Amino acid sequence: MKRFLGFAPILFCVAYAWISFRTFLAVAADMELRLCFPTATGILYAGLTLLATVFYCKEKVVLPKASV
Repeated sequence: MKRFLGFAPILFCVAYAWISFRTFLAVAADMELRLCFPTATGILYAGLTLLATVFYCKEKVVLPKASV
C-alpha cells in the first residue's frame, strides 16, 4: 500500500493532465469533446483523490523530495 501511495501523486497528475491534453487536442482538431457521464467522472476523480489523502494521513507516508 505504501508503494502505491508513493506513486499516487504521479498517477493523479497524469490523470488530471490527460483531461487538459485531450481537451486541447479536441479544440486543435476542431472537434467537440463530450463525456458521457461528466458528473460521475468528476465524482470519481474527487473520490479517488480524497481516498488517497485519507490513506496518506492514516499511513503517514513520507513522500520523496523533488529534485530541482
